[in-house]
Amino acid sequence: MVRCFIAVTLTREAKQGLAGLRMELSRFCHDVKWVDRENYHLTLKFLGEIEEKRLTGVRRALSACSRFAPMQIGFQGVGVFPGVRRARVVWAGVTGDVGGLGDVAAFLDQSLGKLGFPPEERGFQPHLTLGRFRAPADLTSFRGELQSTGSRPFGPVPVGALHLMQSVLTRQGPVYTSIGEINFTGTVDSRLENKV
Repeated sequence: MVRCFIAVTLTREAKQGLAGLRMELSRFCHDVKWVDRENYHLTLKFLGEIEEKRLTGVRRALSACSRFAPMQIGFQGVGVFPGVRRARVVWAGVTGDVGGLGDVAAFLDQSLGKLGFPPEERGFQPHLTLGRFRAPADLTSFRGELQSTGSRPFGPVPVGALHLMQSVLTRQGPVYTSIGEINFTGTVDSRLENKV
């Protein structure tokens, strides 16, 4: 079994910017398990634990995404899920070609649905998880700090590829490894058109 997901990876500069944002948040977001800087990514589809033999179909669906053109995103805004009264996750907002990312996510959802992967129940909500609270936190009194901390935009961040990532859970945290990559070319490979 392989635990995996499909994601956009980030440039070193983007990771540095997000790490700086995390440092600012740590002033008032306490008891948080922060995501390791090298693990920053944007998940487009979480596949979970799957049999290794299913990876062939997943890679085919991933390859069909080459039809999308490269795009640019940025980051601005900070928020928490599910809300400030019982915060569980702190995240950075995504700006730029969010519609393009949504199109890729919808295409993946449809393509992988044909392979038996359930569709996403919630619509695509682009965000980058910065950390998870160890227990639900009430950040009501820090609402203003959340808004001001995330007000500074940074980017652009080029998005030119998708990665099939393997996730291995360890005591020190997850270890992510790319086990497949497809570049956005903006062209359709006719050999793939009828395979998805």
